[in-house]
Amino acid sequence: MDILKQAKALSDELKEIYQQLHKNPELGFELDKTVEIITLYLDKINVKYHTDGKFILCEMGKNEGETFLLRADMDALPISEESGLPYASQNGNCHACGHDMHATMLLGAVKLLKDADLKGKVLCLFQPAEETLQGAKYVLGKGVLDNVTAGMMLHTMTAMPFETGTVIVSSAGESAPSADYFTIRIKGKGGHGSSPHLCTDPILASANLITSLQALNSREIPQNKPFVLTFGEIHGGEAHNIIPDQVTLKGTFRTFDENIRQTVRTRLCEISQSVSQTFKATSEVTFDSGCPTLLNDKNVSQCVHQALVNLLGKGKVFTSDEVNKNSSLGNGSEDFSYISHKIPTVMVAISAGKNADGFSYPLHNPKVKFDLNAIPFGVAVYTASAIEYLNKKGGV
Repeated sequence: MDILKQAKALSDELKEIYQQLHKNPELGFELDKTVEIITLYLDKINVKYHTDGKFILCEMGKNEGETFLLRADMDALPISEESGLPYASQNGNCHACGHDMHATMLLGAVKLLKDADLKGKVLCLFQPAEETLQGAKYVLGKGVLDNVTAGMMLHTMTAMPFETGTVIVSSAGESAPSADYFTIRIKGKGGHGSSPHLCTDPILASANLITSLQALNSREIPQNKPFVLTFGEIHGGEAHNIIPDQVTLKGTFRTFDENIRQTVRTRLCEISQSVSQTFKATSEVTFDSGCPTLLNDKNVSQCVHQALVNLLGKGKVFTSDEVNKNSSLGNGSEDFSYISHKIPTVMVAISAGKNADGFSYPLHNPKVKFDLNAIPFGVAVYTASAIEYLNKKGGV
């Protein structure tokens, strides 16, 4: 089975699917048009699937032996697209993280795998709400992955120093940090700006709180443990000369250490309370959403790496340790982490645009573009990884 050759033969029809998905980006769990486009293609190629309108699951192969999961996310970002592409979105949302690439690649893999002689079963999951870090947890709650043995996810990258189609297989260990989103409401007593002594100023308290919480990194977290705390929103007040009753702060923190994650959650509440009390205010901390660290299993990582070397050649396949000699850690969080804590998994990145070739805008930028020539490589990566894993496990 010449997987890459077969994948390239699907290029034209998959590019058309990709452009349909790209024109119609949707958010979170509200993916009606996206689900329609994907399921219409599945119907066209005569593949059975299950969907609840939020996720789509395809099963192929034997009902005995090992089961390998392939996952693609489907949701977009609330960004107005500025790519200038003829198939650019016009609805105020944008596939600036490449989830439409992932879904298209997995559709191609479904088409190849449905006719393959599989030594076990492959589950292909089209997942919602990755950007809000809620989709994987939702799917797990539905129990659809209860009998899965192992799995992988594919993430498309652009503005890379690598040729399109080059892949990076995550080495064993953590490859993405945990993420926690929080909201802090500081309540005071508003009044006239000329009489602050009659008020309790939540703006003053919030300014001191932001500074105080940054001391977590410099004074409470060991220097060899990556950790970052960011405030992305501050809301409070409506006029120059009025002290408001309340200020709302929103932010996120990330770490590769689950113990540090729990410590910071506790200290965030303690410091918020004590700093607010210092300025006679009160505080309330709520945690909105988040995910744990993304774990990569050594055996699955080695298996997928060997499959992709066989597929593409050693010059187009790297481990994350080879790419970054100092660390295998990434930056953005990924809700596939929930799945990685349940079953052995690996994360694979694929280049879809080299910086030197004009693909210079990064992910989450409104001007980002992806090299569509990456699509058949992604199809082949998904397909070869599943087949190699099932073959190595011996089937039934």
